[in-house]
Amino acid sequence: MQVSKLLLTQTPLFSFEFFPPKTAAAESDFWSAVEDVAALKPAFVSVTYGAAGSSREFSLSCLQRLRQKTNLEIVAHLALANHSKAKLLELVGRISQLGIDNILALRGDAVETTYDGLRFAADFIHLIRQHYPHICIGAACYPEVHPEAENAEADLLHLKRKVEAGADFLVSQLFFDNRVFLEFIQRVRAVGVKVPILPGILPVMRLEQAQRIMKLCGAKPHLPLFQRLEALKENPAEMEALGIAFATAQCMELLSSGMPGIHFYTLNRSSATRSIVKGIGAARHLPLP
Repeated sequence: MQVSKLLLTQTPLFSFEFFPPKTAAAESDFWSAVEDVAALKPAFVSVTYGAAGSSREFSLSCLQRLRQKTNLEIVAHLALANHSKAKLLELVGRISQLGIDNILALRGDAVETTYDGLRFAADFIHLIRQHYPHICIGAACYPEVHPEAENAEADLLHLKRKVEAGADFLVSQLFFDNRVFLEFIQRVRAVGVKVPILPGILPVMRLEQAQRIMKLCGAKPHLPLFQRLEALKENPAEMEALGIAFATAQCMELLSSGMPGIHFYTLNRSSATRSIVKGIGAARHLPLP
């Protein structure tokens, strides 16, 4: 089912993001996490994408196996970087042939110049919408501003272009300060963007790993949280418990503020997100899987 339809029928909606495994050990962890998450009855799972070479094939192979081995609704990530229009349309066609009708359309790696008429995610979204009108298209948004944007206003205009080009829903980059995210929602709505937005949440299980990811995507730390996490570096169990508790509180506040659901960045692990979803269910008196 298309995510745009799921957003109308499931409240709250929970979704989980994975990346394709590249080793035998990673593959075992991946399928174990998928099995655990499947028990939570997610609205959908998404699979990240490598812009070129073997990483791209890992992504497509992973999508195929997920389709064959599970009944999960799938959102395929796809990035335009380093691809011609013909190649992109071929990839969208391959994804569609797998029975997947949801794509998160991304720019991918930094693109300094236009490549085959494409430069921004909005260009890619327009291409998909022209040739595959049945595909439900998602796009990314950045509550704390895209790292390469000139400023917040320019970033909002880029986001609006994505929706005008045909994006049906948005998934946010990870963040830790709900106040910043909710203010971002107000600014997005003020410029006329009305599509549903799923906040992206990363439960912090390993401090160094979270810091590396934040550096890549431009997310800012919540200082009181990260000071407490730093103090627990020698106690991994307590650090994980704090990460889960903070993310659970984040999700509860976001759902109470009217968000339609939560998108979890799992890092191919399931224990934290499983605990969070069950905690939300218990607190909100929802049926538990």
